[in-house]
Amino acid sequence: MLSRLQPQERLRPQTPCDQDFLRKLARDTEVDRLHAWFNREVPRCLRSLRLFDQEGLFIGDGSYLFVPDNEHYEGSDLLWFDEHHHPADPDKVDLRDKRYQQHRGYKLASLIHINRQLNFFFTVAARIVPGRRHECPILYELVDEVVGAAGRDVMKVLIVDRGFIDGAQMGRLKQNYRIDTIVPLRTNMDVYAEAIGLTRLQDFAWQVYVPRPAAAPAASQPEKPARIQKREAKRQRTLAQRKAELEAETRGDSAGAPADPPRTLLGMGRGLLSWSQCPVSLTAVVNRERDEHGEERDWVLVSTAERRTAAAIRAT
Repeated sequence: MLSRLQPQERLRPQTPCDQDFLRKLARDTEVDRLHAWFNREVPRCLRSLRLFDQEGLFIGDGSYLFVPDNEHYEGSDLLWFDEHHHPADPDKVDLRDKRYQQHRGYKLASLIHINRQLNFFFTVAARIVPGRRHECPILYELVDEVVGAAGRDVMKVLIVDRGFIDGAQMGRLKQNYRIDTIVPLRTNMDVYAEAIGLTRLQDFAWQVYVPRPAAAPAASQPEKPARIQKREAKRQRTLAQRKAELEAETRGDSAGAPADPPRTLLGMGRGLLSWSQCPVSLTAVVNRERDEHGEERDWVLVSTAERRTAAAIRAT
């Protein structure tokens, strides 16, 4: 197609304006109007180009944007951070420790669309706010904006971390939009205690979690039939399990006894209702991580999905 174009058409820029013009346009536009435009037009554009993956995986993210320490940056906040750029409470840390530094900046809440193969991502909606504002309520407002712009069938699974725990909002997304949320729990939550309590029951079942093999880059070859793909996935899981068993047999400690290979056990509880703020029942996945020394550590994922398996929730 490119060979058919005239020379002047080949040189035509692919964007309607240069970067400097966009910077000036953004500066002259009200913040709320600029956010509303981006969070409306980007989802519509992606949908018109059929770029949304059918599985509908989205990630909610919150991060900091640092700027020079100049008070003229409107709405910016001066905050304390550790050496990993994690926020620090000045009342709880020793500020004489040089690991803690002050940075001026903003907070960025964004909604990111990905696929399971992780070979693309799109920032579908975003909002920049002062650094001291909490990103949790902002994220769920972004979900409403994307659903309003692109429709209810685009977003199907929302993956968030502990900073976005909000039972009421998770239930609302499930009831109003049929969006399933996956989030790890804090250890001081009642639903966490309920999930861990289930593991003490005699009939509680554990299963060994075998991670899915990494997907190969997409090639131009025709897609294999579903039955062949399922057979190959099963074969890869069997090979991974046999490899772990072989390593356990050939590896030993200083006394000559075989070492226990690291592995993950998954247990599931459905229909949990102890989270009073969440109006829907939850599926809990208890992840029991066992290291090479036999030490175990538990952590819990919950999802508003009713039918997904423990392995599917963990893999996602």
